[in-house]
Amino acid sequence: MSNSNVETAMLKIVVKLADNAKLDQNELYVVGNHDKLGNWDVEKAIKLKYVKSENAYSAFRRFPLGTNVEFKVLNAKSWNNVEKGIFTEEIRNHNITVNEKTLVVIDVYHWN
Repeated sequence: MSNSNVETAMLKIVVKLADNAKLDQNELYVVGNHDKLGNWDVEKAIKLKYVKSENAYSAFRRFPLGTNVEFKVLNAKSWNNVEKGIFTEEIRNHNITVNEKTLVVIDVYHWN
């Protein structure tokens, strides 16, 4: 049986970097609790695309409407390079319920 009748929603993740949050390899990733976000496997993390006009990195993913997703931002494909808060503290997973067109804008200040 096909799930073609499942209503879907678009999630756009936008990541903006503070001046002190330098990238190791000029690559940024998200990894999360859903197969479309790598199922917490950093080797399957989703690479974000740099958008010069926004001076930010972004990715789009489509999910069934109402899906709850959790994710983290990574500087390269490694848990040794996970995002940190403004005071270099650990931060919780980003936790979003995807509805129709969901936009998440994240400011990253530091890495491990």
